[in-house]
Amino acid sequence: MHKRLIIFGAGRNGDDAYHFFGGENILCFVDNNEKMVGTKLHDKKIISFNELKELKEKLEEKFEQSYEVIVSVSKTRWATLAIVNQLQGIGIDDYSIYMDVRKRWKTGSTFMQRDRFRYPYEQETILEIYQVQFDYLMRHTDAAHLLPATGSLREAQLNTADRANEFFTWIQELEIAPFMIAGTLLGAVRHKGFIPWDDDLDFGLMYDEYIRLIQYMEEKGKIFYHRGNNIWETKEGNCSCPLEVQYVAAYGLGYMQIYLNTGASHVKENPFIMDIFPVYYFENGYTKENYARDLKKWYRRREENFDEVDKLYLREMTSSGIICNKSERVGLGHDLTSFLKSQHDINGRKFDTKIWNAEVLFPLQKLSFEGYEWYASQCTEAWLKGEGYGDIMRLPSRVGVYVHDKDRVFWDKY
Repeated sequence: MHKRLIIFGAGRNGDDAYHFFGGENILCFVDNNEKMVGTKLHDKKIISFNELKELKEKLEEKFEQSYEVIVSVSKTRWATLAIVNQLQGIGIDDYSIYMDVRKRWKTGSTFMQRDRFRYPYEQETILEIYQVQFDYLMRHTDAAHLLPATGSLREAQLNTADRANEFFTWIQELEIAPFMIAGTLLGAVRHKGFIPWDDDLDFGLMYDEYIRLIQYMEEKGKIFYHRGNNIWETKEGNCSCPLEVQYVAAYGLGYMQIYLNTGASHVKENPFIMDIFPVYYFENGYTKENYARDLKKWYRRREENFDEVDKLYLREMTSSGIICNKSERVGLGHDLTSFLKSQHDINGRKFDTKIWNAEVLFPLQKLSFEGYEWYASQCTEAWLKGEGYGDIMRLPSRVGVYVHDKDRVFWDKY
């Protein structure tokens, strides 16, 4: 048995809706025009908004089980939004808009008998209005003055920054210089901390220093290696770690992740995760075109044998002289970028070539991040442009969407 309809708007569109849905399927009309309240449209009574509110309060949850509201004003989209705001103010969120119903459904009966799980309601007009407002705010909002996150996300951000700084203190005897890249660098430049909807940290590290960090983690911490087929274990073949070890690293897929040791496998939920990406010197004549060509090669090889690419990459690239000890070109490894590209392609995201002139990176400078001073590239805008960020002051279309759990925005108001 389908629900009976309450048509909000007794004007020209309301009259059209009466014939489209059939009078037998309509309970009544609602209208904000006091002169029409108490009269009839065809054989259906026209009630006031307050009467609709009283009916909703009287029936409580049975209201939505029995009735469906159709907004049928015929003036403008903004008039429709005004009525939608009225409905939402009394707890009616499941409504349909008549002009949207007519776009999709050929007859009123097919709309009323539709699969409500697949088509709960028709609200395209409201989405169009929200998109117009969103586009306006995107054009006029200064990204540098966005407020920071709140709630549990903000707590997680600050905890991650604290843990990262503790980790840097822990490894200071190595005299290495991890530098901010990707969203972490963008956050430092634009917000002096986390992008409001981000939660992790990304650092680059020159390859010779990267190797020293791996050796240090073997001595002082613990490293889990990628063994293929998403299997991670230590050199001893273990998948867990004794609690006396403070930090754990996961090494493979072209980069390293640092975790706070919780005594469990590194793949478990962890209060602290930091990504560290090796940055290589490429031969001086190595161009972005060369990089893009070789990236396709390693991307294909990753598709053919996902788990073996990282073992082959460095050996082949160093033996060919493309990766060298020091040069005027620096960049991320193709083993890493081929892995990231495979992830980004799934999400429909463009992945740009990751290679720069060394003078863009060196000499390193220090930038503030959540009150700490961390290393960053000398020319931050040029580095970020090379990562595909473009205009760093322009907000992305996914503004406000939590990076690693995209549904979090619906249950955690940050």
